[in-house]
Amino acid sequence: MKIGGWAKAGVLGVLMLWIGCARPLADQTNEARQASVSNPGAEAFKLEGCQITALTVYFWRDWMPIVEHPGPDRGSPLYAKAALFLDNSKGGEKKLSFKASVVDAEGQKDALSKYRLTWDCVLKAGETREVEFLSHDGPYLPVGSSIHLEFTFTDEQGHSAIVKTPSGVIERTD
Repeated sequence: MKIGGWAKAGVLGVLMLWIGCARPLADQTNEARQASVSNPGAEAFKLEGCQITALTVYFWRDWMPIVEHPGPDRGSPLYAKAALFLDNSKGGEKKLSFKASVVDAEGQKDALSKYRLTWDCVLKAGETREVEFLSHDGPYLPVGSSIHLEFTFTDEQGHSAIVKTPSGVIERTD
C-alpha cells in the first residue's frame, strides 16, 4: 500500500503537535518560573501547605477547514489552556486529584472531561512546579465571550481548594 505525500505530512504534523504538547515544563529555567510567579495579578490559593496560582489562560474555538465535532455554528468545541504554579516548598508529599470547569460571565459551569496535563498530580515535599492544562472539549460558547476556568484540587485527606484563573475572552482561529 502506497501512502501519499499529504498523508505523510499529516501524520508527521500530528506527531510533532503531540510531542510539543506532551513536553513537560520541567526544562524551563528558574528565572522564567520566577517571572511567571511574580505576575502581580495572580492570586494564590492554599491547600494544606501548598499554594496554587493560576498564571495564564487562553481560550479559543477553531474554524479550520476540518473541525472534529463541529457545533451548530460549524466551529470546534472550546479549547482552553492554562498554566498553573504549585508551590509545596513548605509542605510534605501530596497526591492531588482535580476537576476542571469552564465558568461563563453568568456563573454557568460546564465540566471539562477531556484534557491533557503535564503532571502526574504528585507533589514531593519541598517541590515547586509549573504545570500546563489543555482541554479540547469545552462548550460551544460564542467567540468574544468572557470566561474563566475553575479547578477544584483535593488532597488524599479530602481537603479541597478552588482555584480560579483570570478571566479571558474566547478567540477565533481560522
